[in-house]
Amino acid sequence: MKPDTKEIVLENITLIPELFGSQDLNLKLIEKKFNVRITTRENHIRLKGDPKDIETVEKLFKQLEKL
Repeated sequence: MKPDTKEIVLENITLIPELFGSQDLNLKLIEKKFNVRITTRENHIRLKGDPKDIETVEKLFKQLEKL
């Protein structure tokens, strides 16, 4: 089955360093835990993987952005 792709945009770009972590460590942990591929460019995040996993990770980023 071909993986799905979704792009999300973070509204608050000042939170990006905290969200992504030092050397993108947080992104790597999320990729491993949820079995998705994450690529970023500024405040744009592209998620690639199973649709359920993508939905979960999207909700996670939206919740983290609200903190």
